[in-house]
Amino acid sequence: MHKVKFNNKKLLLIIGMVITGLFACNSERKRSAIEVYWAPEKEWLDSLHKASDTTFGKRYGGVDFYKTEFNVNKKMGTLTQIMLDSNDHITQIVVAKDNKRIFFKEYYSNGQMKSKLSLDSTGQFDGPAKYYYEDGRIQKEGNFKNGFYSGSWNNYDKEGYITSVEKYGESGELLTTEKVK
Repeated sequence: MHKVKFNNKKLLLIIGMVITGLFACNSERKRSAIEVYWAPEKEWLDSLHKASDTTFGKRYGGVDFYKTEFNVNKKMGTLTQIMLDSNDHITQIVVAKDNKRIFFKEYYSNGQMKSKLSLDSTGQFDGPAKYYYEDGRIQKEGNFKNGFYSGSWNNYDKEGYITSVEKYGESGELLTTEKVK
């Protein structure tokens, strides 16, 4: 068995390969976009585990507990946190470098991504963002700025129709909500 060596470029390439969309379609009022993003491959997670210097776990909660696996790679300066539900389904993956998030994803228990959020250089949510229903259809989309909702956010029903447009201010405060028929 050989040990896999990683550098930052390889790690980012692997992360990028995990994030792929199948298809999307648009119309004037209807956006029945389905963007299916499945939880990362077991091989990718295993490679993070193998490349780590230290691994440990922690359990949270009562009946519907969550457990977290931590993988520390001192050479790369990364900490990977993988949260799993009581059925060992991945619910969240966070990769941090120098105490800043560089990768963040949430998943439903079926493997579908819950949200696709952009991070800035400080690890805050900043830029385009999408939230999904469990079947992969877009639930809402907009932008973050400095960790806050910003500008216009479109909300969709489960059929893909726009139901409302929310406008947010500089500090993330909701300014207006416009219902769409």
